[in-house]
Amino acid sequence: MRYFFLIAFFSLLSFVSFAQSSVQFEKTTYDFGIIKEEKGITSCVFNFENTGKKSISIAKVEPSCGCTSSDWSKTPIHSRKKGFVTAEFNPTNRPGPFEKTLIVTFDSNPKLIIVLTIKGIVQPTPKTATKEFPEKIGSIRLKSNDVNFNHVYTNESANKRIFIFNDSEQDLLIKNIKAPTHIKIASEFKLLSKKQKGILKITYNPILKNDYGWVNDSIFIFMNDSLKEKIKLTITAFIEDAPQYITKKQLPTIGRIHFPFTEYTIKADSSTTALFPIKNRGKKTLQIKKIKTSCECLKVISAPASIKPYGENSLLVKYASTISSKKSTSYFIFVFSTDPIHPTQTLLFNIK
Repeated sequence: MRYFFLIAFFSLLSFVSFAQSSVQFEKTTYDFGIIKEEKGITSCVFNFENTGKKSISIAKVEPSCGCTSSDWSKTPIHSRKKGFVTAEFNPTNRPGPFEKTLIVTFDSNPKLIIVLTIKGIVQPTPKTATKEFPEKIGSIRLKSNDVNFNHVYTNESANKRIFIFNDSEQDLLIKNIKAPTHIKIASEFKLLSKKQKGILKITYNPILKNDYGWVNDSIFIFMNDSLKEKIKLTITAFIEDAPQYITKKQLPTIGRIHFPFTEYTIKADSSTTALFPIKNRGKKTLQIKKIKTSCECLKVISAPASIKPYGENSLLVKYASTISSKKSTSYFIFVFSTDPIHPTQTLLFNIK
């Protein structure tokens, strides 16, 4: 909104200055029409005439976007002589309509401001199978063989649909699928015709996985192609309990986890242990379901399985310095408990 008013202000200022100045542009707006993204940078020229009696010089031209660059007359433009301002627009990764401005100011008259506008529509580059599906396995192409479900709550299954492309000259069928019991795959096609894409639906059941935190699984898909190469998909998910809304009446029936501090910082190139106190602020015993770290360099030495009402215990973690951990970085410790309000707690272990 601020940018809109700024452009409106400069446009009005430009109109006033333009009308009263000794600079006459042939036009202040250039419409490129439809341009193709694959053709790259395109340009236009704004010509103007010095209609005054004194020489004028362009001080600078400021494009409104990094996708636009400019050039202009660098020498003084004498009376009744012409100058120019060029605008170059890069359409790469900018499909759809565009409208950009260039603000022109002059050394000879700092109050003189001209706003030039370029606009048009970028027609996106048609995607080839190689670009759209860069991962090639046998006769099949994929956008990626890594499928990340991110956060998955234990009270519901999660679904993802992925595209696969038949890059062969024969029709393909799924011959066999090998997957863990908590992952189901269904194809939304019976026959995948040559040079066509199809959809696989992946259903993830976190209850059957029976784990917490970041977990990885592998799926193997076998097609009836002549190459006989199995398609491996790596499935990643972060499993946790969904936070719940608790009423005042329910508060006495739950355990409530609390960490007096959630960060621990040490110097690089050192090995040490970190002690995180854990408190139960609830009136019910708190169960610690699982503790996981984001790095093998962090080992859980000891942790309580449960904490009594209003009780306290501690989590002891040992850090072993590695070559890759000499620079400043942070690792995570995930604590999963029966606290329904904050079922997942994240601790930071900082290396400075």
